[in-house]
Amino acid sequence: IRQERFMRTNLELGAVSRFMDLKLSDIEREAYITRLKAILLKQHAALIKGSFIEFLKADDELHSTFYSELGYERVYSVLYSHTGNERRIRLLSSLAGTIANDVEVQHEEIIAAIARNDKEAVLKLDKDHLDKIEDEYPMLIEMFGEYFIK
Repeated sequence: IRQERFMRTNLELGAVSRFMDLKLSDIEREAYITRLKAILLKQHAALIKGSFIEFLKADDELHSTFYSELGYERVYSVLYSHTGNERRIRLLSSLAGTIANDVEVQHEEIIAAIARNDKEAVLKLDKDHLDKIEDEYPMLIEMFGEYFIK
């Protein structure tokens, strides 16, 4: 899981950094932000329904937009295919009810920083967002110990 977290964090922060360096017009930036907000609404609806799988699919969709905006869909596809354990941890965290509400707030903050074109804030917020799940490990191991190698 640590290797998968390392891969996801570093690839995503690299993609986010490159994305923030794009010279988007005001219209292009607003269109992108609107796309992110639409995904965030899907994620919220999934949370209300208690569908954590849909919640995580929307989460993946939101994060994949950085790659797709750069034309790096293949990079995201490779990342996705090599982070199955990391996704399982995210699902357990969602089932435990510990992270889902925070995720929405964190995504809103990231979107607001993108709207301000504040690269440093976006990178810090996204890193904090991606690192948050590691704080959950002890509790997840306690709750779902049978899913972890001792």
